[in-house]
Amino acid sequence: MYEKKNIDLTGVDFSAEGIKQAKLHYPKGKYVVAEATNTTLPSNEYDTVVMLGLLDYFSNWNPVIAEAKRLVKPEGKIFATLLEGFQSHKWTVENVIKKTEFKSYSKCCGNWVLVEI
Repeated sequence: MYEKKNIDLTGVDFSAEGIKQAKLHYPKGKYVVAEATNTTLPSNEYDTVVMLGLLDYFSNWNPVIAEAKRLVKPEGKIFATLLEGFQSHKWTVENVIKKTEFKSYSKCCGNWVLVEI
C-alpha cells in the first residue's frame, strides 16, 4: 500500500519473513521484528499508528492498544482495521465498544471496519 510513496514509515511484524516482504515493496522504510505488545520502539515518536488487521488476532486488545498509545505522540492518531467475519468476528459498534473505547467507527471496503482509537 505504500509502494512508490514517499513517506516516513516504520513497520513492525513478529515475522522476519513479513519484514523481508515489506522491505521488497517499500525499501525506504525502517523495520523491526517485534511483538505488537512490546515493539521496543521509542515512546511518543510517531504521528500515526496504523494497525491493519492486527487486532483481529487478539482476544484482549488492551496490551496492543497500550503499546500503540505509548508509541504515538500526544496529538497523534491511532487507527485499526478489523475484518468482519475473520475468525467469526462480528465487528458491530456494540462489539467494538466491548473491546475498547474509540473515537470513530465506520464500515468500509466490503467486510472491513475502520476504527480510530
